[in-house]
Amino acid sequence: MKPQQRTAVITNAESCLGKALVRTLLDEHYNVIGIFSSDEHMQSFLQELDNKTAFLPVTGESHCTDFAGQLMQQGIIRFGNIDIIIHNSGAFLSKTYEKTTPDDFMHLINSNIYSLFNLSQLAIKNMLKNHGGKIIVVTSCIALQPSQKIPAALSVLAKEGVHGLVRALALEYAKKNIRVNAVAPGYIESPLNTELNQDFINLVSPADKVGTINDIIESIRFLLKSDYINGTVMPVDGGYSAGNW
Repeated sequence: MKPQQRTAVITNAESCLGKALVRTLLDEHYNVIGIFSSDEHMQSFLQELDNKTAFLPVTGESHCTDFAGQLMQQGIIRFGNIDIIIHNSGAFLSKTYEKTTPDDFMHLINSNIYSLFNLSQLAIKNMLKNHGGKIIVVTSCIALQPSQKIPAALSVLAKEGVHGLVRALALEYAKKNIRVNAVAPGYIESPLNTELNQDFINLVSPADKVGTINDIIESIRFLLKSDYINGTVMPVDGGYSAGNW
């Protein structure tokens, strides 16, 4: 399948990573469907974007079943197929366990698990008809290596559930040419958090530096190019998940 024939759905397209992914895949001749949380965010990004021909922006919440169904239908009508899901909308919360609330729990479950369930199930039904596809989930390295320094038990709970689903789906649909993988970043520098002191960097990375958005994008591009890698959770964390330091 040639890259220009592929259609990718990117959740949380308004985030720094989401915007960069949209631009990267459009430059590589993919059709892209970007999910935004509001019309305001969508219009702001469209003003920045030069290549709009192969881009379908939509607004809504992917954990809502009706929206996910409408999204898939719109994508198929516009581009003929949906080949790739890049789930980039899993929320993260750092808070001590005794201070977390039921609302915190539901927010993390909706954005990490229910959203992925809705989109991946609908996408897989379409992928089965078209003999293959790819699902890539952006999670967090803290689920691979919880830390006493960073209290985030609810985030670990939600993202470990995502990792389990990634491995289970990879096995269930391996013979159907559907590849399911995850990328687990550590702390990533972005335009919103460029001024990091060394004490903070030492807290979140043994590599004496933090990652960049490009590190995540290159990992996703690597997984998109491979038709064999399946069921992996790829750390992009400078060694954070390798153990204690």
